[in-house]
Amino acid sequence: MRLADAYASFGTEVRGSRFRFRSGSFGWVNYNSVLMLEAGPQGLAFAVLLPFRISHRPFSVPWDDIRFSNRRRWLISMVELSFARCPGVSVTISHRLAQSLAAAGGVSHRLASAG
Repeated sequence: MRLADAYASFGTEVRGSRFRFRSGSFGWVNYNSVLMLEAGPQGLAFAVLLPFRISHRPFSVPWDDIRFSNRRRWLISMVELSFARCPGVSVTISHRLAQSLAAAGGVSHRLASAG
């Protein structure tokens, strides 16, 4: 909800590649196979599949507000996305999904340089 509130003014439409039935964690909450993401030159859009969308408004974030950080969970490579307008809020996704999103948005160089 904090991300949707912070980025309400950016809008929700990002014209780009769509990634459906994806998984990610918002903090401690896992969204397994219910995320719909869209990545384009403008930014990254997040939505949750119906009927899970109740109290989960779609939102979009401009790429300039997203920071990529490489992480490891157990033995799995993950990427943590953090957001300029929401300090302390992060989304963790698979490294493979992060690569696909970054490529679709034309920001692969930012992922490659993530620490």
